[in-house]
Amino acid sequence: MLLTDLLNLLLTQRQKENLRIKRERHFNNVLLIANEFSAETPKAIDEKITKAEIQLQKAPFWRRKELKVLTEALYHAQKLINRRHQLMQNREPLSPVPFVLLRKEAA
Repeated sequence: MLLTDLLNLLLTQRQKENLRIKRERHFNNVLLIANEFSAETPKAIDEKITKAEIQLQKAPFWRRKELKVLTEALYHAQKLINRRHQLMQNREPLSPVPFVLLRKEAA
């Protein structure tokens, strides 16, 4: 009984590890594709997302997996573009601010 419990434990650990590797591989594929598309403009990425979703609806079942990865990557790229755009807006001042130098007078 102890040996079977040990074997079951090892099998479940191995299954969990394989599932973790599979998830990481999927996420790495999504990130790789998203980084390629993150240089696009927001309008272009929106067009590509709608095109990918239309293709996903019309695609046969054997192509759906890769199109789902592509669609997920495009959404991730859109998030990257929006974050970058927000960061650039936060860095820029609302109006040009003149630089004023304050001089210390000698006492």
